Amino acid sequence: MDARRIRVVVVACLVVAVLGGLGAASASAATRYAVIPITDQAGIDTASLNANGQVALSVFEGAYIAEIVRAGVESVDRGQMEAARSLGMTWGQSMRHVILPQATRRSLPPLTGQFTALVKDSSLASLVSYEELMLVGRQINSRIFSPFEVFLTIGAIYFAICLLLSLLARWQEARLPRT
Repeated sequence: MDARRIRVVVVACLVVAVLGGLGAASASAATRYAVIPITDQAGIDTASLNANGQVALSVFEGAYIAEIVRAGVESVDRGQMEAARSLGMTWGQSMRHVILPQATRRSLPPLTGQFTALVKDSSLASLVSYEELMLVGRQINSRIFSPFEVFLTIGAIYFAICLLLSLLARWQEARLPRT
């Protein structure tokens, strides 16, 4: 992919991230009316709408995750970095051995919430024909006309995934040393 196409994709992703911050409907609209036309003009194959849904979700969630990680690093007292540097550690060693372990512990709960939100937000991607659980559920419902059973099963699957993510985060948080 040449530099021009990369710039076009980055601009399309920024549009999704900005509009996606306004709400879920804006994210799907940004995908439908911004990402698809921009990537088509750049000559990027978008025959599969799955790629557009994945790009939109990745950029949208990536912006939130980047902010969570940034906030976790900034929440560590500046004196920690100064103390590590005064012990003769390089900037990289200070980040690896002092700052990031503390930031990881502080960032884990909001990251868990964001990953759970990602699971739930993926159902919105079905608006742009991204084949995922909700779209498949709608397709099954249109064949068998049993919405209660179909959507109850889908809800149970989403609940199981979110519960698994929460339990995994709780286990990971218990493994981290206390600071």
